[in-house]
Amino acid sequence: MNLEKKENWFKLGQLVDIRESISYITKYLLKMLVYECILLRVLFTVLVCYTFWNFLRFLHEVRRVCPPGLGDLRLPQLDTNSDELLPFYYN
Repeated sequence: MNLEKKENWFKLGQLVDIRESISYITKYLLKMLVYECILLRVLFTVLVCYTFWNFLRFLHEVRRVCPPGLGDLRLPQLDTNSDELLPFYYN
């Protein structure tokens, strides 16, 4: 019976100490937890930056597409001799 117990705890010819195994597993899990937290923080930062960048692109597109006065907060500089803005006002 005693021999069977010893054979169960032999691994590659060495006696495995349960405490060392638990300590190793705990350290490994803590290390993975730290890496996961760092990875999540980086991913969240990238997501926020990407969202902000898309919002800026959206604002730029709104200012480009909208007629003067709707998408632009500044006073529009209109050229009265230009026919470029006629489709916006006569549709």
